[in-house]
Amino acid sequence: MGNHDLGRSIGREAQICFERRQAGERAIDILDRICKGRGGDAEFEAEDPQNPGYQHPDYGNYTDPDPKAGLGMLMVEAFAPNGLKDLPKYDGVLGVPLNATSEQQKAADHSSDLWWAEVYRPFKERYGFW
Repeated sequence: MGNHDLGRSIGREAQICFERRQAGERAIDILDRICKGRGGDAEFEAEDPQNPGYQHPDYGNYTDPDPKAGLGMLMVEAFAPNGLKDLPKYDGVLGVPLNATSEQQKAADHSSDLWWAEVYRPFKERYGFW
């Protein structure tokens, strides 16, 4: 399986599990079910389900901390120090306005660094993605 196929497969499966989540089902348990044993060079660019081959209209990566991105939300819940309460501090991952001030850009960079250290790296390490 290619790296984009792997990421797309995991992203789509996570979205379904996120949308159909059962009461009391823990995010880490869902991720373990989807990701364990599937390590490798996964690329998580999100594909538009209505237009295969094109970027998803709502988010760029399945792993984005965006409320519409099931994989990203499960990752925040499972790996962020305070779970979903930490979601706002990762807003910078989603970008800044084109006319962003240097302070806004600095805040976004800091947010991205936190996302990488607290959520994305632990996710990748747990499941063997590189």
